[in-house]
Amino acid sequence: MFINRQNISLQRLVRPRHICVVLLFIYIILEALVLATCTTPAVSNYYLLSLTYLETQENSPISELRLRLGYFSSCVSVNGGSYSCGVNAYDMLLASSEFDSSNASCVDLYNLVIETADMFRSRCMTPYILLISVIMSFLILTMMAFISPRNYRNAYKPVFFVCYVSLSLSVIASVWQESNINTANMLFQQVLDNYYTVQAHYGDYTRGAIWAGTGIQILISLSSLMLAIMSSWTDRFVNAWDYYNTPMGSQMGPI
Repeated sequence: MFINRQNISLQRLVRPRHICVVLLFIYIILEALVLATCTTPAVSNYYLLSLTYLETQENSPISELRLRLGYFSSCVSVNGGSYSCGVNAYDMLLASSEFDSSNASCVDLYNLVIETADMFRSRCMTPYILLISVIMSFLILTMMAFISPRNYRNAYKPVFFVCYVSLSLSVIASVWQESNINTANMLFQQVLDNYYTVQAHYGDYTRGAIWAGTGIQILISLSSLMLAIMSSWTDRFVNAWDYYNTPMGSQMGPI
């Protein structure tokens, strides 16, 4: 009997909306990590686009340069050394002892990799769509976690609207990132074939994380729609019983 009472208490404590809260928490963590790519050397393995420049001339002081791009910063590795991350990739390259501004190959390296990559990040990639989606998801999480439908029977209707907007922004951010980075990959591949030895690579983590987040947003939107429909049906059912003066309406709990 004691176990049954515990099960009943647990069922009353855990509601379907709490599943949405967990999914929202996972989505916020995933997309926050995508936005934080290349901000510090600790997360240098998480990037949007990686460019590797290989110098074929023997007199060049830099034989290999690896540049990894994130939404807000970049990470640079010279000649297989450790990554240094920051907002300005050129300053990080100047800080390297191997970089010689008077060397023609170093100047070409800057013009090809650093300037082109920074231009791509600033003009083609935008983090703000994804950032707004994360902020709206945090708002949804707060609404679902702290607003009880027992006191606000129509609380799920505005939640579903915000979920729909957040899902739309997440899809736009995913398609934007996928199309722009794939285009950059093809352009740098053309450069590799015709001019320099440059290799481009799309970050596997960011691609998987942003599309996984979009899938989670779809589940959250469908769940919030079901909760809104169930809440509406419950509200009509309670009003019908109240109309016939039965006490059943006061016994209905939150869904």
